[in-house]
Amino acid sequence: MLKYGIYMVLGGGVLAVMALNEAKQSSAGQDEPQEITCAELVDEGYGNNAHVRMTEFHLCEHEYVYEEKIQWTKAWVPAVPLGSSIHRTLAGQTDGGSAAPTLRGEQIKLIVLLPEARSERDVEEAAKREAIQGLMIRPLQMFDREQERLLEESYPGLNFEDCMLLVEGRRPASRTKTVTLTGIGLGLVVVGGFLSVSAIRKRRRA
Repeated sequence: MLKYGIYMVLGGGVLAVMALNEAKQSSAGQDEPQEITCAELVDEGYGNNAHVRMTEFHLCEHEYVYEEKIQWTKAWVPAVPLGSSIHRTLAGQTDGGSAAPTLRGEQIKLIVLLPEARSERDVEEAAKREAIQGLMIRPLQMFDREQERLLEESYPGLNFEDCMLLVEGRRPASRTKTVTLTGIGLGLVVVGGFLSVSAIRKRRRA
C-alpha cells in the first residue's frame, strides 16, 4: 500500500504541476490566433495573444534537432524572418554547396517545436508551409532537463531567456480542462498521502 501511495503522490504532483504550467501558458492566448510575421515576433513579441499564425518565415531545416525514443517523438527547428540577413546568409551557404550551414546559438531567437515530426520528411514539409499555427512560449522553457541539454549541446550559446518557442498545432487550453486536471492531480496527492501515512502507521504497530 505504501508503494502505491507514493506513486499516487508523485503522479498527482506531476499532473498538478503540468496543469498549472498549461494554465499559465494558455492564459496569454486567445481562441482565435493572430496573424503575425516571423520578423514581428522576433522584433516585437506576440503582444497580448500567444496563439499565433506565423507567416513570412524560413525554417532552418538543416539546423533542426530531434528527440528519438525508438522513433522520432518531436523536432525543434530554428526559424528566422524571411529575407533577413541571417536568412540570406544561410541561403547563400546552402546554394554554395554546404549541406549544413552553421547557425550560432546566440543568433537563434525563435524555435518551432514540431510535436508530430516523425522523420526528416516532416521537417521538410513544415519548411514548405506558408504559415505555422500554434502557441508561443516565452522565454523558451524546457520542462525536461534532457531536452534542455540536447538544445544546449546542439546550439552552443543559445540564450533560453532571449528565445521563444512556437509549439506547432497547440491551442490555449480551456479553463475547465486546467482546473479539472489540477483537481485530479491534487486529489491523487491527498489520497496517496493518506494511503502512505496509513501504511506507515500499520507497519509501526506491527
